[in-house]
Amino acid sequence: MPTQKSYPAFPQPGVLTRDDDPDFAQGILRADSLPGSVQVTFPGLSPVSFPTTKVSADRNTGRLSFISSNTPYRIRALREDDGEWLSQYKTYLPIEALYALSSGVSVPEAIDAYTMDDSVYVVGVVYSNAQGRWARIDGDWVLLSPTDDSFTNMSAIHIDPAKADAFLDFYDQNFVSVTDAESYEAPNGD
Repeated sequence: MPTQKSYPAFPQPGVLTRDDDPDFAQGILRADSLPGSVQVTFPGLSPVSFPTTKVSADRNTGRLSFISSNTPYRIRALREDDGEWLSQYKTYLPIEALYALSSGVSVPEAIDAYTMDDSVYVVGVVYSNAQGRWARIDGDWVLLSPTDDSFTNMSAIHIDPAKADAFLDFYDQNFVSVTDAESYEAPNGD
């Protein structure tokens, strides 16, 4: 029996959503089109086939759409707001950082507020995971060079994942004192 030819329909990490359930979102590694089905590879699982008769791609958005078992599905690219469910920090994160989090492999991540011994204020905030490090500047995450040593020799306050979104909102709007930052610190500095 000849094997069925598959074609990459969505060849990078993305998100599977359902039109009938706005809260449904699952990270995927890729999707392939086969005759009569879409095969979706989820992190840590064998590929799952979704029987369908028609697959369509929107050239403007890059979204893939199909209906399987009367359920309308879409596959889309990762967005910064996917950090709200992919990350332990439950906040918007850079898309590049989300690639590591959507892989299905446990990835250490951290948000640290950096201080200098002679300053009463936080001088920078950095998010890091296996993909890299990003500094918080004017409400956005800016990728740091792998050789950037701006925060070397500074003290770090590890931000509590449960308080990260509130801390970032506060940091984006104010000069943050070390004392204020410590109120968002992870228990035991973890």
